[in-house]
Order: sequence, then C-alpha cells, then structure tokens
Amino acid sequence: MATIDDYNNELNEVASRLATTAMTTVRGDGAARFVYAERAGRAIELSRAAEGWWVEFWSSEKVETDRTYVSCEDAIVASRSWLAENSA
Repeated sequence: MATIDDYNNELNEVASRLATTAMTTVRGDGAARFVYAERAGRAIELSRAAEGWWVEFWSSEKVETDRTYVSCEDAIVASRSWLAENSA
C-alpha cells in the first residue's frame, strides 16, 4: 500500500517532468495534494485517482474537460500537449 510520502514523491516527479513545459507546483495537503501547471492561459491539475491519474484541463479560468488516465505517463503526455496548444 502506498503511503502519503510515496504519493508526494510521485507528484514531485510529475511536477519536475512538467516543469520543462510550464510553470509547475505541487499544491494541497496529504492525500488531497495535486500538481498544478500553467502556460499561456492554459492550466492542468493532475492527481492520483482510484482508477489511475486524473487530469483537469483548464482554459480561461474554467475547466474545459477532465479525464482519467491508466498510466502516469499518459497523463503527463496529455498534460504537455494541452499546455503547449496555442502557446506559440
């Protein structure tokens, strides 16, 4: 069984991987912690869910959509893609 420390380590790893794409931070406390990343008016919030990794995709300060990914890698790829759109 994963501990809160394990979860924090996972979130810190995700944040460091997204930091090459966007301004990234880990927010919240305990099991409610999540990664927040922002770039060019778009943002994501990424956290672990019972089904895998849950991502909210934000644009103009509102949630556009959300999705659960089975793997962390898939969640990171989708997050990078969302953050890169319209940033040129």
